[in-house]
Amino acid sequence: MTDLYFGFQFILELIVILLFVSIFIALLIKRIISNYRFKRIDKYLTSIGYKRTLISTASFGDNHTYGYKRHNENGENDIVRDYELIGMELKQIKKKYS
Repeated sequence: MTDLYFGFQFILELIVILLFVSIFIALLIKRIISNYRFKRIDKYLTSIGYKRTLISTASFGDNHTYGYKRHNENGENDIVRDYELIGMELKQIKKKYS
C-alpha cells in the first residue's frame, strides 16, 4: 500500500516539475522569436537610414519612448516609435516605411 502511495507521490511531483520545465521552455522560445523579430526590423530600418534613439522622456516617472529617427530632405524628422511597430509584420513595415 505504501508503494502505491509513494508511486503516486512521485508521479505527481514529476508532473509538477515537467509543468515548470515546459513553461520555462515556452517562455524561452517566445523570447528567442521576439529577439529575432526585433533584430530583423532593426536591420531593415537602419538600412533605409533610420537610427535607433530615445524619442521622449517623461518629466517624472519612468516612461521612456524609444524608436527610430531619420532626417528628411525638408530638414524635418521622420519618427517611428516602438509602440507603432507592435503587431506589425516585416512586410507591413517595409510597405509603410520604405
